[in-house]
Amino acid sequence: FEIPTDKTPVLINPNRLLVCIYGHPGIGKTTFAAGFPDSIFFDLDRGSEAVSVRHFPMVITDEFARQCQRQKIPPTRWSLFQRGLHYVIEKKAAQTIVIDTIDAAYQLAFDHYCFVHKVESPEDDLRASMRIWGRINAAVARLIHRCRDHAGSVVFLSQEQRVDRDES
Repeated sequence: FEIPTDKTPVLINPNRLLVCIYGHPGIGKTTFAAGFPDSIFFDLDRGSEAVSVRHFPMVITDEFARQCQRQKIPPTRWSLFQRGLHYVIEKKAAQTIVIDTIDAAYQLAFDHYCFVHKVESPEDDLRASMRIWGRINAAVARLIHRCRDHAGSVVFLSQEQRVDRDES
């Protein structure tokens, strides 16, 4: 055997990663993500209280509501998240963006599009159900693609969802 002495070249920029950390609640996903350099957290499920991090303010202010009204969009947390993410990317306000959690981001999109269509769930309007689900899924896909525009790293956190099945 001939063992190589040279290392392989680095093929990716280690300062520009797109990472997903998935696992049980409480195992340290947020703590691990807090270790990324110059990070800003979009704490969408309000679960990072145990870690000292820089939070993007996810509070709908009167000014934000007025901006939404002028642009004829609903002032939802999804709208705020979208605007905040755009701002952080455009202003290069952080080297690392942490979305805690992508599950909560999906729920924000779900709530937003249900609000827009005046339903509790897409199934409430059978004629529009497929269109509403399509908009929700497309919005989350656009979010992920938008994150690729960031000059630094993006860390998505995701929690395992336990489903108890009745086997009787």
